[in-house]
Amino acid sequence: MFLEPPEFEIVGFTSHINVIVKFPPTIPKIQHGEGLQFSLSLVIEEESGGLVKKHKPEINANITGNFTYVIDNLIPNTNYCVSVYFEPNSLETINEFPIKCTVLQPGQESALGIVPPPENVRMNSVNFQNILQWESPAFPKGNLTFTAQYLSYRKFQDMCTRTVLTECDFSVLSKYGDHTLRVRTELADEHSDWVNITFCPMDDTIIGPPKIQIEALANSLHIRFLAPKVEKERETWTMRDIYNSWAYNVQYWKNGSDEKHPATSQYDFKVLGNLESWTTYCVQVQGFLTDQNKTGEWSEPVCEQTINDETTPSWIVVAIVLTASVCVACLLLGCFALLWYIYKKTKYAFSPGNALPQHLKEFLGHPHHGRLLFFSFPLSDDSEVFDKLSVITEVSEISKQNPGGSCNLRPLSGQGLPSS
Repeated sequence: MFLEPPEFEIVGFTSHINVIVKFPPTIPKIQHGEGLQFSLSLVIEEESGGLVKKHKPEINANITGNFTYVIDNLIPNTNYCVSVYFEPNSLETINEFPIKCTVLQPGQESALGIVPPPENVRMNSVNFQNILQWESPAFPKGNLTFTAQYLSYRKFQDMCTRTVLTECDFSVLSKYGDHTLRVRTELADEHSDWVNITFCPMDDTIIGPPKIQIEALANSLHIRFLAPKVEKERETWTMRDIYNSWAYNVQYWKNGSDEKHPATSQYDFKVLGNLESWTTYCVQVQGFLTDQNKTGEWSEPVCEQTINDETTPSWIVVAIVLTASVCVACLLLGCFALLWYIYKKTKYAFSPGNALPQHLKEFLGHPHHGRLLFFSFPLSDDSEVFDKLSVITEVSEISKQNPGGSCNLRPLSGQGLPSS
């Protein structure tokens, strides 16, 4: 299968030639759906004085618009002829192709008087931070500026105008759908043709490396994953929030060893078990989209040393619990006794209560008198009548003032008593 040679123009300068190749808007797929670069090679052939030199620039399969290639280190005042065609990788015949020639004159700026377009236009997108980049063409006439635009509702909108930089930030674009971007070179009132590219953020952006946190436990590593954040987003969104089929690819190895062990996780946490004790392991992780079979960039290796499995026997745990329980019980009892002692002392200090006279205490405290008093009392009988006896320990103020008015307890004589 053959592909017709592309259209091209040449612009001659003092010691170099700009070859501007014009690709069609779409390039057909060739050989079972493979892209252009897998079956054909773009060849730019220069000829001068019978000497032929081939140039094979690398191009993308989805390239459209203009592509500029510079043939430099040429000899002034020399005639050069250039041809552009596609060369099959297999042994097939090549279609005839046109040839264009130019003579390089000293001080010649442009054979056609046009400004060359930007070269190597590409999109560098990581975590939806979309940076359109290009290279400034060789043009000695003056300082070149660039304008970059994007297609919005059938109309191109400026993103960067007359910038001297060779890049433009398109991160404000929607993450969904295809976007058409273009850039051109400008010099005063002149400008080059537009160079167009198509960009789909969801498919074309590169997934950056996640962050990882590792905790070493007994013969295992507990790993927590932090998905990369979406750049230029007002809210704290991560790439995991954007893609539904998000997963993590993990690889780990002993430090100093080349043998790596793979693992996967659908969650933000992974435990690597059955590892050797006191051994340093290194871990890397990358984002992975299961439905697109698309992988992201690997994180930097993080190394951590495992520890020994020092599990405490169960009988020691039981003994510690029982000992602690006994200590707590003793402490509670001691606190209760202390509080009771303080309560009794406080109560006695503020309310000492009634006390028996000292001579009665001594009488009752004597063992002999106590037994006599106990056995001398007859058994109680309901027919008996008792009188009430009150013991007053303190002398009232009235008694002090009228000592004769009080009744004294003394033996009664027979005088004055009524006769029976």
